[in-house]
Amino acid sequence: MKQEDRKEEYRRKLPHIIPANAVFFITYRIADSLPIHIINKYRIDKETKEILPNYFEVIDNYLDTQDGILKREEIATVVKESLWHYNNKYYKLLAYCIMPNHVNFVINTNKFPAKELFSIMKVIKGVSANKINKIINKNGQFWQHESYDRIVRGRNELGNVIDYIMNNPVKAKLVNNWEEWDYTYVDDKYLEIK
Repeated sequence: MKQEDRKEEYRRKLPHIIPANAVFFITYRIADSLPIHIINKYRIDKETKEILPNYFEVIDNYLDTQDGILKREEIATVVKESLWHYNNKYYKLLAYCIMPNHVNFVINTNKFPAKELFSIMKVIKGVSANKINKIINKNGQFWQHESYDRIVRGRNELGNVIDYIMNNPVKAKLVNNWEEWDYTYVDDKYLEIK
């Protein structure tokens, strides 16, 4: 894909700024993992296009208190495989945590051929959704359509993001230490900065 053909920004419900070479923190979740009353209470202001200050904290805290099928070994394995699918082809996978109902991960697209982030996410979510739906004998949407993505700016922020990802199962009281959670990964190179 030519650099000039790439879309650098788009909007669904959330704004997405997606330069070709960046480190991204991405979160995606199971469809219908948030009840409508939570979504409505913290809806994005459509007129000002502003996100309410504690929106993501409230959503994150809610998701951490809920159960989900992603903690089943065969399903978590499908998610892991989908995250590794483009590793070293379009990005370097730095860290991930597969929670019971959502996934957090960090990728670095620097020095890789340009591939739009939404195309990467379409494969990650599409392939895993098809396989998971077969396992659970279900049809239709598995993942929420839109993912949350954020550009990580600098070494300190990367350390904070990796610390957040690795400690997500501890915060949710699933384990006492992140290393006890089978569905986490961090590249050894990045353990030193957390």
